Amino acid sequence: MAGCSAEAQLLGQPTPQRPLPEGIELVFNHNETSRYRSPISGQWRQGDDLEAFVLASIRGAKREILVAVQELSLPKVAEALAARHRDGLTVKVVLENAYSTPWSQQHPADLTPHQRSRHEQLKALGWGMRWRSCSGPGCP
Repeated sequence: MAGCSAEAQLLGQPTPQRPLPEGIELVFNHNETSRYRSPISGQWRQGDDLEAFVLASIRGAKREILVAVQELSLPKVAEALAARHRDGLTVKVVLENAYSTPWSQQHPADLTPHQRSRHEQLKALGWGMRWRSCSGPGCP
């Protein structure tokens, strides 16, 4: 077993490409034909730029945005969701319970080493301090 940051290895032959139904797009975090710079670590990674794909999808939304993710750790995505909410769109976000604790209630001494590392990464990206007191309807 390996964590999310482990180097991926593809085994076997890729499945032949089939046409997608209208309105369906596919992107992959491990894609041999593309590379992107991680917004979290700044390192180059193999795969599609999922952040760019999600941001384009948020910008293109007409009525509502429904998001279900383990954690929301990309500041540009959170800011885009908040902006679209302020524009009048319905925005609903579901997070795994372990990742839904507000910054104001997180204390590094109480976090596991992995959580503390993520906390420091996100803090370095500018999360936490400016949103710590955010409690209005436009807050992420």
